[in-house]
Amino acid sequence: MSRSLREQAHELTVEVYRASAGFPEPDLAERVRRAFGAVELALREGADVANGKLAAAGYLLLLSRDLGYLTASRWRALRDRVVDVGKKLRARAFGSKAGPGRRSSLKRA
Repeated sequence: MSRSLREQAHELTVEVYRASAGFPEPDLAERVRRAFGAVELALREGADVANGKLAAAGYLLLLSRDLGYLTASRWRALRDRVVDVGKKLRARAFGSKAGPGRRSSLKRA
């Protein structure tokens, strides 16, 4: 049986909390954590709201990588999970409009 979208968003948040534990910049770690926590909470408001929050949270991961707080491989693993959750959010928010033409705002590096 597959995990629900809420479960996947929660698991991603837990993984981000663990990944940000070693950030030398506590303010950024807190922002990243809050951003990912907001994604699961926003699911209650709607998938389109949660998708917007996920895009913002994904940017904070990119920033963390570029500042050297996440290794490239750790960032890729997290990014892949963000992209997967994002696809499911778009499918829920836009139904059949969430086809292959829609892309993640996270760049592939």
